[in-house]
Amino acid sequence: MTSILSNSSGLTPPEPVSGEGGADDTSLCGPWRFRQKPALVAHRGYAQLFPENTLTALAAAVDAGAAFVEFDIQLSKDQVPFLMHDPDLKRTANIDKSVFELTMRELSNISVGEQSRLGGRFSNIKPTTLEHACTHLNEWPDVHSFIEVKQHSVEHFGLELVMRKLFEAVKSLTAPFTVISFLEEVVEYTKEHSVLSTGWVIRDWNEQSLATLHRLSPEFAYCSYTNIPLDQPVPSGPWSWVVYEVTDEDTAAFWRKRGVHMIESMTVGRMLDCALFKEE
Repeated sequence: MTSILSNSSGLTPPEPVSGEGGADDTSLCGPWRFRQKPALVAHRGYAQLFPENTLTALAAAVDAGAAFVEFDIQLSKDQVPFLMHDPDLKRTANIDKSVFELTMRELSNISVGEQSRLGGRFSNIKPTTLEHACTHLNEWPDVHSFIEVKQHSVEHFGLELVMRKLFEAVKSLTAPFTVISFLEEVVEYTKEHSVLSTGWVIRDWNEQSLATLHRLSPEFAYCSYTNIPLDQPVPSGPWSWVVYEVTDEDTAAFWRKRGVHMIESMTVGRMLDCALFKEE
């Protein structure tokens, strides 16, 4: 399949980063910015206070000041991409069913308000399709989305089908976005069939994964900060580093000094309230 999908993000190679291996540590005194915006990605939206991977969580993150958001994609039984992290509904809807057993119509009528975590305040929140989410993302033209393709759907439906459905769903998306995944083949497929920017999520930090990172050369390299050895430098390349799940200012400042470009967090409001991200 050949695609002419384009990306309006206007991404350029990452700027030099101060800290370990950086040129000028004094620049760390100012507010932390990535391409002139707060260097923070809202992980599954404002997931600390709102149901994850929902339009409500994304809107709350943007309202809090997030210029970057991340959400996950799973496919329904009838192969429609939905904003969803898990391959089942146990955690978000308290329903013992797989996403792959339910059609778009059936999923659209289920509450994913995370009652066990958030109480009954969001019982009216339903899952949203990626295509529908794109219409809302276009209302925030300055917000950059990271769309994560989940391994479960690829294993269930196959790479070709999942990517074709993803590309179809984002055709109307004019706001900037990046396709990310733990799967190398998703990054490779995206590069081969589109001009979209990509991100690879590193599961295990070892020589093999770092070699894969260099081979893939994505625009973004994601990794849990707990997986990065403290006795090794963060390797530089044509990518920008994003570490997750950071929930406090001291940890964020530490990784800034080590040369990381951005952090990802579910605690959007609290993090953006830190002096680290605030303009003077």
